[in-house]
Amino acid sequence: MTNLEQALVDCHMVELPFVQENPALWQALCAQNSALFDNACRNKPDTLPTHHLLGLLTKAHIESSTKLADSKQARNAMTQVFQETLGETHSNKFVDQTQKEFMLVSHCWLYLQGYLNMDFGLANDHAENSAMLLGQLKTNDNHQLRTEFVKSYYLGKQRSPNNKKETWLAKLLNGFK
Repeated sequence: MTNLEQALVDCHMVELPFVQENPALWQALCAQNSALFDNACRNKPDTLPTHHLLGLLTKAHIESSTKLADSKQARNAMTQVFQETLGETHSNKFVDQTQKEFMLVSHCWLYLQGYLNMDFGLANDHAENSAMLLGQLKTNDNHQLRTEFVKSYYLGKQRSPNNKKETWLAKLLNGFK
Protein backbone atom coordinates (compact mmCIF):
# COMPACT_ATOMS: atom_id res chain seq x y z
CA MET A 1 0.00 0.00 0.00
CA THR A 2 1.37 3.43 -0.94
CA ASN A 3 1.59 6.33 1.49
CA LEU A 4 -1.31 8.00 -0.31
CA GLU A 5 -3.49 4.93 -0.02
CA GLN A 6 -2.63 4.62 3.67
CA ALA A 7 -3.54 8.26 4.29
CA LEU A 8 -6.86 7.73 2.50
CA VAL A 9 -7.54 4.57 4.52
CA ASP A 10 -6.65 6.39 7.74
CA CYS A 11 -9.36 8.97 7.12
CA HIS A 12 -11.84 6.24 6.07
CA MET A 13 -12.30 7.65 2.58
CA VAL A 14 -12.21 4.16 1.10
CA GLU A 15 -15.59 3.57 2.77
CA LEU A 16 -17.34 6.18 0.63
CA PRO A 17 -20.13 4.50 -1.37
CA PHE A 18 -18.94 6.02 -4.67
CA VAL A 19 -15.42 4.73 -3.99
CA GLN A 20 -16.77 1.26 -3.16
CA GLU A 21 -18.78 1.23 -6.42
CA ASN A 22 -15.80 2.30 -8.56
CA PRO A 23 -12.66 0.44 -7.43
CA ALA A 24 -10.85 0.78 -10.78
CA LEU A 25 -11.31 4.56 -10.80
CA TRP A 26 -10.15 4.67 -7.17
CA GLN A 27 -6.99 2.73 -7.96
CA ALA A 28 -6.29 5.00 -10.94
CA LEU A 29 -6.71 8.11 -8.77
CA CYS A 30 -4.29 6.68 -6.20
CA ALA A 31 -1.75 5.62 -8.83
CA GLN A 32 -1.83 9.00 -10.60
CA ASN A 33 -1.33 11.00 -7.40
CA SER A 34 0.91 8.81 -5.24
CA ALA A 35 4.22 10.38 -6.29
CA LEU A 36 2.87 13.91 -5.84
CA PHE A 37 1.62 13.05 -2.35
CA ASP A 38 4.99 11.53 -1.41
CA ASN A 39 6.82 14.65 -2.66
CA ALA A 40 4.50 16.95 -0.70
CA CYS A 41 5.00 14.92 2.48
CA ARG A 42 8.77 14.85 2.00
CA ASN A 43 8.99 18.60 1.27
CA LYS A 44 6.74 19.62 4.19
CA PRO A 45 7.06 16.93 6.87
CA ASP A 46 5.48 19.14 9.56
CA THR A 47 2.20 19.39 7.63
CA LEU A 48 -0.47 16.84 8.50
CA PRO A 49 -1.12 14.20 5.83
CA THR A 50 -4.79 15.23 5.70
CA HIS A 51 -3.74 18.75 4.74
CA HIS A 52 -1.58 17.35 1.97
CA LEU A 53 -4.60 15.32 0.89
CA LEU A 54 -6.70 18.48 0.77
CA GLY A 55 -4.18 20.16 -1.51
CA LEU A 56 -3.90 17.09 -3.70
CA LEU A 57 -7.68 16.65 -4.02
CA THR A 58 -8.19 20.36 -4.66
CA LYS A 59 -5.68 20.13 -7.50
CA ALA A 60 -7.33 16.94 -8.80
CA HIS A 61 -10.77 18.57 -8.67
CA ILE A 62 -9.61 21.62 -10.62
CA GLU A 63 -7.93 19.44 -13.26
CA SER A 64 -10.91 17.10 -13.49
CA SER A 65 -13.45 19.92 -13.79
CA THR A 66 -11.35 21.59 -16.49
CA LYS A 67 -11.07 18.31 -18.39
CA LEU A 68 -14.82 17.78 -18.12
CA ALA A 69 -15.66 21.32 -19.28
CA ASP A 70 -13.11 21.26 -22.12
CA SER A 71 -14.39 17.97 -23.52
CA LYS A 72 -18.10 18.91 -23.36
CA GLN A 73 -18.53 19.40 -27.12
CA ALA A 74 -16.72 16.19 -28.02
CA ARG A 75 -18.78 14.18 -25.50
CA ASN A 76 -22.03 15.69 -26.74
CA ALA A 77 -21.11 14.85 -30.35
CA MET A 78 -20.14 11.30 -29.38
CA THR A 79 -23.41 10.84 -27.46
CA GLN A 80 -25.38 12.07 -30.46
CA VAL A 81 -23.60 9.62 -32.79
CA PHE A 82 -24.28 6.75 -30.37
CA GLN A 83 -27.95 7.69 -30.13
CA GLU A 84 -28.35 8.02 -33.89
CA THR A 85 -26.58 4.78 -34.74
CA LEU A 86 -27.41 2.55 -31.78
CA GLY A 87 -30.67 3.99 -30.54
CA GLU A 88 -31.48 5.34 -27.09
CA THR A 89 -31.55 1.92 -25.38
CA HIS A 90 -28.08 0.80 -26.45
CA SER A 91 -26.40 4.20 -26.40
CA ASN A 92 -27.09 4.48 -22.66
CA LYS A 93 -24.84 1.47 -22.04
CA PHE A 94 -21.73 3.56 -22.66
CA VAL A 95 -20.15 5.13 -19.59
CA ASP A 96 -18.46 8.51 -19.74
CA GLN A 97 -15.20 7.93 -17.85
CA THR A 98 -14.39 11.65 -17.65
CA GLN A 99 -17.71 12.25 -15.91
CA LYS A 100 -17.19 9.33 -13.51
CA GLU A 101 -13.66 10.49 -12.67
CA PHE A 102 -14.99 13.96 -11.88
CA MET A 103 -17.70 12.50 -9.68
CA LEU A 104 -15.15 10.39 -7.78
CA VAL A 105 -12.84 13.33 -7.19
CA SER A 106 -15.78 15.53 -6.13
CA HIS A 107 -17.05 12.97 -3.63
CA CYS A 108 -13.55 12.50 -2.17
CA TRP A 109 -12.81 16.22 -2.03
CA LEU A 110 -16.09 17.02 -0.29
CA TYR A 111 -15.69 14.08 2.08
CA LEU A 112 -12.29 15.40 3.12
CA GLN A 113 -13.71 18.88 3.65
CA GLY A 114 -16.20 17.36 6.09
CA TYR A 115 -13.51 15.22 7.69
CA LEU A 116 -11.46 18.37 8.32
CA ASN A 117 -14.55 20.16 9.70
CA MET A 118 -14.35 22.84 7.04
CA ASP A 119 -17.16 25.33 6.54
CA PHE A 120 -20.38 23.73 5.26
CA GLY A 121 -21.38 26.81 3.27
CA LEU A 122 -18.23 26.60 1.18
CA ALA A 123 -18.57 22.83 0.75
CA ASN A 124 -22.21 23.26 -0.28
CA ASP A 125 -21.14 25.83 -2.89
CA HIS A 126 -18.54 23.37 -4.20
CA ALA A 127 -21.17 20.62 -4.31
CA GLU A 128 -23.58 22.86 -6.18
CA ASN A 129 -20.96 24.00 -8.69
CA SER A 130 -19.89 20.40 -9.31
CA ALA A 131 -23.51 19.33 -9.78
CA MET A 132 -24.15 22.21 -12.18
CA LEU A 133 -21.12 21.25 -14.27
CA LEU A 134 -22.37 17.67 -14.48
CA GLY A 135 -25.92 18.87 -15.10
CA GLN A 136 -24.78 20.62 -18.26
CA LEU A 137 -24.32 17.17 -19.74
CA LYS A 138 -28.12 16.85 -19.75
CA THR A 139 -27.92 13.41 -18.20
CA ASN A 140 -28.03 14.41 -14.58
CA ASP A 141 -30.36 16.02 -12.06
CA ASN A 142 -28.47 18.91 -10.44
CA HIS A 143 -30.36 18.76 -7.15
CA GLN A 144 -29.87 15.01 -6.78
CA LEU A 145 -26.15 15.29 -7.56
CA ARG A 146 -25.65 18.15 -5.10
CA THR A 147 -27.44 16.11 -2.46
CA GLU A 148 -25.16 13.12 -3.08
CA PHE A 149 -22.06 15.32 -2.86
CA VAL A 150 -23.29 16.89 0.38
CA LYS A 151 -23.87 13.39 1.78
CA SER A 152 -20.15 12.73 1.22
CA TYR A 153 -19.33 15.92 3.11
CA TYR A 154 -21.47 14.85 6.07
CA LEU A 155 -20.07 11.32 6.01
CA GLY A 156 -16.59 12.84 6.33
CA LYS A 157 -17.81 15.07 9.14
CA GLN A 158 -19.25 12.03 10.95
CA ARG A 159 -15.94 10.19 10.73
CA SER A 160 -13.80 13.15 11.70
CA PRO A 161 -11.68 12.60 14.81
CA ASN A 162 -12.23 16.30 15.59
CA ASN A 163 -16.00 15.95 15.61
CA LYS A 164 -17.17 16.37 19.18
CA LYS A 165 -20.34 14.37 19.37
CA GLU A 166 -22.55 15.45 22.19
CA THR A 167 -25.22 13.01 23.28
CA TRP A 168 -28.80 14.12 23.68
CA LEU A 169 -28.41 13.70 27.45
CA ALA A 170 -25.34 15.96 27.52
CA LYS A 171 -27.19 18.56 25.47
CA LEU A 172 -30.09 18.40 27.89
CA LEU A 173 -27.85 18.67 30.95
CA ASN A 174 -25.91 21.57 29.41
CA GLY A 175 -29.21 23.36 28.92
CA PHE A 176 -29.80 23.36 32.68
CA LYS A 177 -26.48 25.05 33.56
